[in-house]
Amino acid sequence: MTAERKFIDEGVKRQLIREYLRKRVKKAGFGGAEIQRTLIGTRIVLIVERPGLVIGRGGRLIASLTEDLREKFDIDNPIIEVVDEKNPNLNTEVMASKLANFIERGWHFRRLGHNSIRNIMESGALGCQIIFSGKLTGDRHRTEKFNSGHIKYCGEVAEKYLKTGYSVAYTKPGCTGVVVKVMDSNTREPTAIIFKEDLPKEIKEEEIKEEEIKEEKKIEKKGGKVKTATKKTETKKTETKKTETKKTETKKTETKGKVKKKTKSKSEKGVRRKNEGTGDKGSERGREKGASGEHEVRASSRESDDGNGRNSVEHDEDKGAEEDNSKNTDN
Repeated sequence: MTAERKFIDEGVKRQLIREYLRKRVKKAGFGGAEIQRTLIGTRIVLIVERPGLVIGRGGRLIASLTEDLREKFDIDNPIIEVVDEKNPNLNTEVMASKLANFIERGWHFRRLGHNSIRNIMESGALGCQIIFSGKLTGDRHRTEKFNSGHIKYCGEVAEKYLKTGYSVAYTKPGCTGVVVKVMDSNTREPTAIIFKEDLPKEIKEEEIKEEEIKEEKKIEKKGGKVKTATKKTETKKTETKKTETKKTETKKTETKGKVKKKTKSKSEKGVRRKNEGTGDKGSERGREKGASGEHEVRASSRESDDGNGRNSVEHDEDKGAEEDNSKNTDN
């Protein structure tokens, strides 16, 4: 069996399960069924208007339903969950089944159409359409449509927000089909101008989540740049720290050298002062000795000068006396 064929068979099987559940839970107001495969088994969520008619006393009806699903459709360990529909007027499956039930009882289709449209629009729908097709009033087949509000028939808005429900009413003249289409109140058209204050809470939360996702994507895109920038900043910080540490180390070494120089200069100055003190004392003594020696020399020179003067005077006197004697002898 190919993979495509397998997917087709699974889709057909799910549709048959939905039809069976619709027939089986018709009185309770069938509103839809969600089928999911899990590791434990197949999980079936039943949306019903009156869940008590599905569960039964002590869960007997739901137990029999699970056994029937296991036997007829070969489902491994089916787990059925019953969910109550809070607003049945906006559920298209519930409304279609109700209308089909009323037609089988003999109600007129026109009265049913107008009343149901009014109830749906009062519940908060943006638009509604009900279609009856079949032998409505006679032997001739015809279709009747009842419209109200705004409805989209195609496009992304219709695929996303337009809900459709279908049911069949079996009468004596023949089968009558009922189709109900409802536009959700939370629909957002691309051409509509909506103020943020008028938006419901669900749409506001969706917008906030979308904005957060966009911001996260932008951050992820800029992640490389941010990382590179952070790396650059980290490298700059490390470089600055290294330079600061080097500067502090150089300052410390300079201060240590200055302190050593100051201590050396102070020691040298102390030695010089000591030497100068001793030298000053020796110099004073030498000066005193020199001064005393100068005084002695001066005194001796003076004495010698006085002696020489006297000798020269005496010598001159002797010469004068000799000259006088020689003159006397000549005469």
